[in-house]
Amino acid sequence: MRKITVWMYVKMRAGDYSAIADVHRDAGNMDEALAYYEKGLKAIQKACGKDSAYTAVFLCDIGDTYKKTEDYEKAMEHYRQALKIQEHNGSDLTWSYIRIARIYDAQKEYETAEDYYTKASLSETADPYAKGVAFYNLGQMYQERGEPSPALTALDKALKLINQDGDNAYAEACVQNTLVSIYAESGHSLDKAILHSVAACRLLETSGLPSNSYREDLEQFKEQLKGYCQTNTSNMSDEGFTAWYQDQIDSE
Repeated sequence: MRKITVWMYVKMRAGDYSAIADVHRDAGNMDEALAYYEKGLKAIQKACGKDSAYTAVFLCDIGDTYKKTEDYEKAMEHYRQALKIQEHNGSDLTWSYIRIARIYDAQKEYETAEDYYTKASLSETADPYAKGVAFYNLGQMYQERGEPSPALTALDKALKLINQDGDNAYAEACVQNTLVSIYAESGHSLDKAILHSVAACRLLETSGLPSNSYREDLEQFKEQLKGYCQTNTSNMSDEGFTAWYQDQIDSE
């Protein structure tokens, strides 16, 4: 039987603190989540050192929690600390760039956000999903700024990357749905909005995603699609839409 060292024990405790913090954060108990992440941070620093990759993970978790409370200053402080460790260790920087970009984006500092999203999208160490997320967030930012052309360009890139491995159907559906809103808002591209809306619904219908929140999103996407179809085809009844919708889902 392998002997558990003090180092192993402290590292395991840090993992326990992280798991408890995750539960609290998912439940919206941010103060409790922060308290447990801080305990985990201290434990992991003791076990692995202040400049370890594990320490950077805890700093990002704390930053994410502060972001959820809209304490952007605290979030940025922790993201910067994590980035400094990752740069020192030669770790992948993509997700830290994305996190930092999202803070600037939320504060409407769009030029700086664009710089960090671009850094993430050009990262040589990023996987396709991470690059896809960078382009997706960039597209959303352009949409927020009322710039549909660069938004569509970024989102088209996101669409090609974000679900390359087939394990991120929900993320791809979100990209499709953002394309829907841009085409619908343009006022003259309703056919393209319907095309992307069908794609978003098909992804959620066929992916087998178990979460109730995904089912809620699917119902929202379907209701949106019905509205577009009934606008585009004035004589389509609710029953007619149901039949048409099922044909679209089954057609691929």
